[in-house]
Amino acid sequence: MGRWRRRGGGGGNRHKPGSNDDFEQTALSPNDDQSTARASAPAGSHPTGGGGGSGGRNHRRRRGKGGGGRYNHAAFGDHDVERIRTYLTAYRQRAEHLCFREQSEDERDHNEKSGDMQGMEINGEEDIYSNPIKIGKHEFPALTPDNLFESNQNRQARIPGSTPDNLSAPYLSLPSTLSSRQRRLVHGLCVDVGLYHSGAGNRSVENGRHIAISIHYDGLEHVPNLSKPISIPVTRCMPWYYRNDHVGLSSLEAESRQSPNASSDSVATPIRNNSSSNADDDDAASAGAARLNRKFVLEATAQGRRAIESLIDQPGRCLRDAHDCVDFAELDGMDLSQDAVLPNPVSDDDSTSDVVWVLVDTPEKMEQCVADITESHVSEIGFDLECYNRSKYEQASCLIQLSADGKDYVIDTLAPGVWDAVSLLEPIFSNPSIVKIGHSVTGTDVPSLHRDFGLFIVNCFDTYEAAKALRLRTHGLSGICEHYGLTTAADYSSLKKEYQNTDWRRRPLTEPMIQYGRYDCHFLAKLRMLMIRDLTRSELWDRTTTDTEEEARIVAAALAATLRSPVRDADDGDGSSTGGFSRQSSTVSDDGAYFTAGEESDLSFEDTGENRSENGRFGISSKKRSTFSARELRMHAGLMRAIGLSQEACLRLWKDPREHATKNDAFIAILKRSAYGTAYWDDGHTALYVQLARWRENVARREGTYPGAVCSLDLLVSVCRQKPTLYLALRKIDYFLPALLDDEERGYSAELLSIVQSSIVENGDGHNATLVRSYNDRIVVKKTIMGENGKARVIEHVSSKKYASAKDDLDNTSSTKRILRVTIAAAAAVGLVALIIVGSKKRRR
Repeated sequence: MGRWRRRGGGGGNRHKPGSNDDFEQTALSPNDDQSTARASAPAGSHPTGGGGGSGGRNHRRRRGKGGGGRYNHAAFGDHDVERIRTYLTAYRQRAEHLCFREQSEDERDHNEKSGDMQGMEINGEEDIYSNPIKIGKHEFPALTPDNLFESNQNRQARIPGSTPDNLSAPYLSLPSTLSSRQRRLVHGLCVDVGLYHSGAGNRSVENGRHIAISIHYDGLEHVPNLSKPISIPVTRCMPWYYRNDHVGLSSLEAESRQSPNASSDSVATPIRNNSSSNADDDDAASAGAARLNRKFVLEATAQGRRAIESLIDQPGRCLRDAHDCVDFAELDGMDLSQDAVLPNPVSDDDSTSDVVWVLVDTPEKMEQCVADITESHVSEIGFDLECYNRSKYEQASCLIQLSADGKDYVIDTLAPGVWDAVSLLEPIFSNPSIVKIGHSVTGTDVPSLHRDFGLFIVNCFDTYEAAKALRLRTHGLSGICEHYGLTTAADYSSLKKEYQNTDWRRRPLTEPMIQYGRYDCHFLAKLRMLMIRDLTRSELWDRTTTDTEEEARIVAAALAATLRSPVRDADDGDGSSTGGFSRQSSTVSDDGAYFTAGEESDLSFEDTGENRSENGRFGISSKKRSTFSARELRMHAGLMRAIGLSQEACLRLWKDPREHATKNDAFIAILKRSAYGTAYWDDGHTALYVQLARWRENVARREGTYPGAVCSLDLLVSVCRQKPTLYLALRKIDYFLPALLDDEERGYSAELLSIVQSSIVENGDGHNATLVRSYNDRIVVKKTIMGENGKARVIEHVSSKKYASAKDDLDNTSSTKRILRVTIAAAAAVGLVALIIVGSKKRRR
């Protein structure tokens, strides 16, 4: 089992509360590459391999026995992580010493000459203050001890050949060669050391990402291309399942008030802000609103579930008599090769008839989209969703694609006003006469539509279930399109590899992203007919060419033999007769599908020779019937099974996955590390963590959202360990706080810090004096440097007003001390002379 040790000591001693000797990463900066969730580290992302996200797929790592297992990383082992932590600690200590030291010029010169804070080594290697350090395959910049306090302008105007001063700069950039997983590790170590940290750089460029760290709360503001994390606008994108301002709540509230058993808090008015000064009153009111909302959601969900279940019991109802008629002769040989290329729009104005797709990014366009689909009386519509799905606790619909009547609609749900307008699609999705065609809808499509917008899919055709029934080689949508002759399937597959797992919260939407979204829905309607053709061909079309045709010949011959008996017509009265034969005609009943005699029909056996075969016997025409109605398609068991499974997939509605605070990976990891003595965590930390988790749920009820939108449990674990009492200290854990915590009007960050302060007072923990300082508040001095030409250059620096007076006080104190030392030395010299004189006089006597 890998264990952490500090230099010069064993790793078995329990650390002091709040010390920076803990190595676990319990929260990370969310703005670095794929880790975009708010302060939520993926499991296994901290050095001991036991903390981080709860439930995130592709993020779990196997932990060693006792939770202290070796960090599972391709490049960094325990030794490398120890070196990185030492490097970060050295940067913090030395930068604070240079920028905010409180000592005289003589003492500073003495310390620098004597090597104070210099010569620090990492595991016996070279001086990290003079030379770059290579850790793994990455070169970390040297922490130069020069006293030059450079501004950004001076950094650009530095004399060629002069040594850069990384310590006096507002921030330090770490190597850009670190992978995304390695950067997550470094973010966690920055939390432990107590540094401000954030990701920066260009994501689209290889090795264009790096981490910027600083000891100043405003130091990262000087970083170019600082990456603000992508986030869901939770204040305007409220999930239908959790929100507490539903339109139908007013009537439900009235019914609850009329009920004699209704309690006072069960009909409380929903609250969505933090305007009340009493948080306890807000929590009580929000709890009542949550119960009312829960009742409304459950009733609406039960109604939608019943509509879906009615089609599961009778899947044949999903085939419409007026629309679902298959003509095998027409569909024979048809594929997607005719639709190889997605048509491009002629105009972005959806009022133009030539437009083949529309980007719906305003409420007005959303209303027009619904009106177009309704007025066109479509019988089928293809749909797909692109979602942010970091874990089962953090999901959101980011894009909805619809394809109806040859026109594609790309709905940007995150655009202002569009999220609430998506509910206008409810009559379309709940209409059983309109087939909704999707692919693998049970994954995220069905639960996301239910959770975010309250939409239920009634009458669905899942091409994934049809592909399994056909036993195709591949069940992916791009593979199915390739199977049916899509010539641009390679382009589709390439887009799928690039954008299937992309962060769909990113805006603006690029052209390839829109192209990929259209691929996911554009061909679904045609695929449905082609797959129905292939599912029923063997029993309806192919069988007609063999056994059915032979049986028809036999029946036709028997009918001809029966109807050839002569019947002499009666005389007309003049002794003449027709001398011919009259035959009874037959027809097929429209409603009974059997023959009835006595009416004219296409099936007459008048002996004209047209119905005779080569051997002279009666037969039928060689042209066979190719059109089959929905009533005949319902008799196909394979098709009915695929349709039935598609309806069952629509029942996979959203179920609220309650996130248990005590089962969080980061919380469990810190408990295990505390038991092994590699981290400090006591009962007071646990009590604070449970209290903060309960506060998070109360805030979510007040806002009408899910708890993960407030903050992650990993962030709360880090808060319990660091115990910040200032807002700026809280940003050391996560430089870009979640939207609800960062909103000053709501005041949730103040509530969180107040709970932490109360815990500190209650437990008598004095570790709450977190020092936060501005880059502009540093002590600035003049410095003379030498250029390559041997000429001295003086760089002028202006101290801030706050610390200029402090520096003057230090200078005055230094002068006073010098005068005092001179006075003492003079007095000592006078005393010594006096003693010498007195002694000589005594010897003379």
